[in-house]
Amino acid sequence: MKTLAGTLWAQLPRDLLQSLLDDLIRAGGENPPGDECAGAAVGVSWLEKLGYREIEVHEPSPARRSVTAVYCGPGGPGRRLLFNGHLDVVPTGDPAHWTYPPLELTVRDGKAFGRGVADMKGAMSAFLLVPHMLAAAGVKWRGRFQVQLAADEEALMVWGTKYLAERVGFVADAAIIGEPTHLRVAVAEKGLVHFRLLIKGKSAHAARPDLGVNAIERGAKAVLAIQGIKSEATHPILGSGSVSTGLIRGGTSCNTVPGQCEIEVDRRLVPGEDLRVAEAGMRRAITEAIGAEGWELGVVYQIDPAEVPADCEVALLARRVVKEVLPLLMGADEGPTAGLDEPTGLQGCTDAVFLINQAQIPTVLWGPGGLEVAHTVDESVPLVELERAAVLYACFASRFLA
Repeated sequence: MKTLAGTLWAQLPRDLLQSLLDDLIRAGGENPPGDECAGAAVGVSWLEKLGYREIEVHEPSPARRSVTAVYCGPGGPGRRLLFNGHLDVVPTGDPAHWTYPPLELTVRDGKAFGRGVADMKGAMSAFLLVPHMLAAAGVKWRGRFQVQLAADEEALMVWGTKYLAERVGFVADAAIIGEPTHLRVAVAEKGLVHFRLLIKGKSAHAARPDLGVNAIERGAKAVLAIQGIKSEATHPILGSGSVSTGLIRGGTSCNTVPGQCEIEVDRRLVPGEDLRVAEAGMRRAITEAIGAEGWELGVVYQIDPAEVPADCEVALLARRVVKEVLPLLMGADEGPTAGLDEPTGLQGCTDAVFLINQAQIPTVLWGPGGLEVAHTVDESVPLVELERAAVLYACFASRFLA
């Protein structure tokens, strides 16, 4: 593997990598509102150019487009390896706040800048080049190298990987999603539940608040109680769950005692944590704060946690590649490399839940960049991380599809 890594690094098509990444970034795909048409068109064009076959565009809802394709190994039938990435990105916001144009690739001082470069068009560019890199290096492999360029990961998570897993059906022996993990191998991720709390009061003239019941005041007490909830469930990698009040709506005018207040709460769950227990904790805290009457709690949206064993084949092999290959690609001034192959987790939720829980495909999260820069102004990834990701993915594929 060391010899192969050296060959891949020396022959890495860096211009091609940056050109592909630039095209994907320019395609945009802000979600909301959600429109992956340009990104899908770029994906199809590059897949054709790189020699992929069975290229299909899936559009379960207007403008929500995903692309799937396959590259068959020169050695004939074999195992099936799936790489997954999402075409959509979070909104860029005001471009004036960015140092460089957000919807084009800018390389400065060893970093690649642009919306989606970390989350996750950088990883997508790297894994799409894997068959091309293996061919250039003379590697003989067999089986099917499958890719999914998915819609709708950043918002509802309905029209992309979830749709492909449940409605199209995609079979693979292992999968890698290129979410930003700084090239460490993540085997677990949190789930989320969005609760909506509707608190009732009684409207009155603001000059006579004694005649009304202020729903916002009741809501404030409920929020303080909710924020005090501590998750009793813990996970060896992800730690414990979390609670965050994200949205409050209430009142009709400043001179009216508000008769209603609506609150939305983000509750993160670790693998093994029961939604029913989490909801019971919410209800208990609210009841203690404002009583048992005059409010309603419901679940608006839910994504389950997901994980695979840290010693399953895809995780072990990815970790072995990191341990053996990554130190070869790092400089002596970059610090110690021990422990880089230890499994990690993702605090957010991704499309891995649909591959693991619905499609029953052993899946890890493994990509360049980090969550600390994803979704931010001046989103960036060290260029060398993108290049290393391509080599790591190619080394993994060469071994898994040997």
